[in-house]
Amino acid sequence: MPHEDWLIFEGTHEAIIDEQTFEAVQRIRAGRQKPDRFGEPSMFSGILYCADCGSKMYIRRQHSRPDKDYFTCSIYRKKKKTYCTAHFIQSKVVEKLVLEDIRRVTTYARNNTQEFLKAVNKRSEREMQKLQAENQANLDKALRRVSEIDIIIKKLYEDNVTGKISDERFEKLTETYETEQADLRQTIDFLRKEIAVNRDESEAVTRFMKLVQKYTDIEELDAEIVRTFIEKIYVYEAVQDGDRRKQQLQIVYNCVGVIDIPEEKSLAA
Repeated sequence: MPHEDWLIFEGTHEAIIDEQTFEAVQRIRAGRQKPDRFGEPSMFSGILYCADCGSKMYIRRQHSRPDKDYFTCSIYRKKKKTYCTAHFIQSKVVEKLVLEDIRRVTTYARNNTQEFLKAVNKRSEREMQKLQAENQANLDKALRRVSEIDIIIKKLYEDNVTGKISDERFEKLTETYETEQADLRQTIDFLRKEIAVNRDESEAVTRFMKLVQKYTDIEELDAEIVRTFIEKIYVYEAVQDGDRRKQQLQIVYNCVGVIDIPEEKSLAA
């Protein structure tokens, strides 16, 4: 039977593994890279991004000193040094900071569940409102442009009929505008679907809380834990504070995004 004639019914049998585990495995597989000449790839490969230009951070291996492996901005590495800076950070520093933050967030979520849910849901609502406003503004802009192109094409037709522009010129211009209009209509269709989607944020938070309960005492990181909890990590350029070098990471967690919680409560045991 041809594939297009298959009938697929989802959710009719009990899952062999839970959805969270399945999704984590898929993230690990998606982020997995082939071993290089120094061995297995970093557990952070594919999820580290430059906070300034948005490019991925690439690892640089130190053959004689694996503990000195470090990440740099890929744009900077490609010698576009005028476009971005190195954002140099050692792999072991990333591991230390990420482990501290995962322990901080999971401890707070377990010990202050109601406050955590309230804070995450409030943030999610704000972000959703902002996203909806941006989508609506982009939709309005695309709709206006489609109407403008209709007027332009009509004017081109009139100019062609009266002989102001040649048939060849008319065909080239109308083809260009019709292509733009077709692209805009695809964008409009996408934005309308995005605006219509009613995202169930409470379900996402519930999934995250299940992960928190599953990983109760994280002593060290591995690829499974990293991919289970984290979607992206943004690395900022280091700044010098006196004789100290300070560097900020922004961690985007799966299901719940960036989590800001009170520092004094995050360490509650």
